Amino acid sequence: MKVEHWYCQAEYPEEQLRYSNLLGACMASDDPDFNQELNVVLNLNEARLRNNRKATLDGP
Repeated sequence: MKVEHWYCQAEYPEEQLRYSNLLGACMASDDPDFNQELNVVLNLNEARLRNNRKATLDGP
């Protein structure tokens, strides 16, 4: 797992260590069990969720 920032550190340096600005991001994996959990158990790669994440990153 990697820790990412909701608000970028360069533009919001005061937010870089605030817990509410931190989120966990899964790293890519070749482990079939891990991929099964992401795709089937948690369903995190379902098309609607992928599209929502992309729309959030792309902004208005």
